Amino acid sequence: MKLITRKATLLVILITSVCSFVVLDYEGRFYGIQSLIFNNNFLPDKSSCETDKYEVFRILDMDGFTIAGPGFRMNGSRNKILVIEEYAINNSDIYIRCKTENGIMEDYCLSTNANDSLAKNQIFQLIPHEKNITWRTHLIQKYKILKVLKTLSLCLLLILFLFFVFKCNKKNCTST
Repeated sequence: MKLITRKATLLVILITSVCSFVVLDYEGRFYGIQSLIFNNNFLPDKSSCETDKYEVFRILDMDGFTIAGPGFRMNGSRNKILVIEEYAINNSDIYIRCKTENGIMEDYCLSTNANDSLAKNQIFQLIPHEKNITWRTHLIQKYKILKVLKTLSLCLLLILFLFFVFKCNKKNCTST
């Protein structure tokens, strides 16, 4: 009875860790965490995002060049971006909310409409604050949490795998 209970518990832990890893892998790609299973190019117009080892969030064009990030001065603004706080996708447009070097929060939009000359050049434009958009909030905080949880679930999977391999070798298990 104890053996069945142990195996059932380990199976539940294994299934839970696999499911959590898949969910974290899917969710992490929205915050620039390299995904192992899912496609990372999810933004309109084949743009993507990345978060580097210093937890700096950037928007990249289809060729991998940065089009928005810290140090950039966007069209219509005199302030340089200090950090991108949030981003959203709505109607094939990319919106970013940034904190500038003056401490002001500003919203920018990259229209992916092919007729727009600014969109062809991958230039974000300053816009009034958008209230009806679902923002992906607190990028850096989410990035840290997702990265830690994804690493923990991967470690748990590895430990369970090694546990089964060593236990099987210890009992001289053979597959038939």
